[in-house]
Amino acid sequence: MRRLRGFTLVELMVASAVAIILAVAIITAINPVRQFSNARNTQRRSDVNVILNGVGQRLTDNRASWPTDADCAALPTAATTTIGTGLGKYDIYDCLVPLYISALPYDPSAGSFTDKTNYDLNYRIIKDANNRVVVDAPSAELSVTISVTR
Repeated sequence: MRRLRGFTLVELMVASAVAIILAVAIITAINPVRQFSNARNTQRRSDVNVILNGVGQRLTDNRASWPTDADCAALPTAATTTIGTGLGKYDIYDCLVPLYISALPYDPSAGSFTDKTNYDLNYRIIKDANNRVVVDAPSAELSVTISVTR
């Protein structure tokens, strides 16, 4: 009598179960949602530093003062002031671009930039009571606070 060679149904089920368990473990370890959130937060950290460096360079060039004119208003003192155009927002474009930074960065998930008359970076800027400039990212993910002060 000839015996057929192959796998039994039980062997196939055990191999499939092991493969599924390994796949779930690997996906859990990698956690793509968390990885994407970390990547966006890294971009936000970079962006707030770029904005604050541009502000710092402008302050340095003007001996620690923030010159104001028709295109560039005084730095806001309200903690809820978002950088952008529109009601209640601080328009920083003409203050920094192109002399101090080449383009305004914007939040990777909640910001937008169409042109210098229509943008919302979704970053905030404030000049605090100690005359220090603070730029932060209110849309930071994973319960992280992203804020830079100079």
